[in-house]
Amino acid sequence: MAKKQAKKRTSSSAKKAAVTEFEVAIGIYLLKRNNSKYYKAKLFDEEEDEYKIIDLKIADFELAKEAALKEDRKLNVYSFTVSERKICNGNVVLFKRSRSRKWQCKIRRSVGKWVDYTTAKEDLDEAKIAAEELYRDIKYRQQSGKVDVSRRFADVCKVAKSQLLAEYQKSNRTQLKDKVRVIDKYLIPLLGKYNTHNITHKVLVEFDEQRTTLLGRQLSKSAVNTHNSALNYVFNLAKTHNYIVEVPSLPKNGTTTDKRRLHFTDKEYRKLCNFMWRDLQKSENRINTDGFDQRSFDIRELLRDVILILANSGIRCGNELLSLKWKNLSIVTQN
Repeated sequence: MAKKQAKKRTSSSAKKAAVTEFEVAIGIYLLKRNNSKYYKAKLFDEEEDEYKIIDLKIADFELAKEAALKEDRKLNVYSFTVSERKICNGNVVLFKRSRSRKWQCKIRRSVGKWVDYTTAKEDLDEAKIAAEELYRDIKYRQQSGKVDVSRRFADVCKVAKSQLLAEYQKSNRTQLKDKVRVIDKYLIPLLGKYNTHNITHKVLVEFDEQRTTLLGRQLSKSAVNTHNSALNYVFNLAKTHNYIVEVPSLPKNGTTTDKRRLHFTDKEYRKLCNFMWRDLQKSENRINTDGFDQRSFDIRELLRDVILILANSGIRCGNELLSLKWKNLSIVTQN
């Protein structure tokens, strides 16, 4: 394959491993861990139709590129040179799989991604004509604002899920985990079989009915908002990749009055506060007796502070409370 100017990008799927990925040519990448000086090659195996990782054990970038190209030639035996198989200013590349006599083609989309098609032709010249027609059709659809490539909703959901989990690893925000749960439990099972651009408001209304049947009750407004947030995330991802033209209108049903959660009455709250105050007074006298030390007292005092903050501010326990910093507070003096 002909060399291309290397493009540096960070692999989102390898966040934990801290891997940087460099595109050398179509189907050829160099990988390097941030804590390693050696490169690995990520090569597309035409016969197996999947990527393979080869450890090059080379520290120099240019030498690693040459080695990756050499390994690609070993892995994929091409009967024509790259220049003979590239058309449309390099935006279309024809290739063959060993199990097939017909030519396949990779077409570069406006979003920078490559997509594979079959030309259904065995002759190279005929395959070039078919591939160029496919490319011009895709280009026309892109320029006219139409969907150029269709994708199953389940496939888009899987990409969205991986992105949400990566964000969750960074921020530890519970809302991200909630979206993943909705994707796994509702979106993929009920909408996964559709092509993304075929999901209309009517389909989503049917989805709402199926969801209610599956759950056995009407969702609360809060739950519907969480579901719609997950749907919006997936649809916006699809729109970014031009799998849909517009995000469809989402269902906004849900019980009109959410059931109020259990809460303390005024009498119960006063009783709790009085108990905590008296308990602290007793605990202070127990310090350094019967195994009750200063740390035990500090924990009880801190627990009282936490309860008072939760009760008087409306902050939810969990990440919302634990992520609170002094810089988030404003001291206001009244009267």
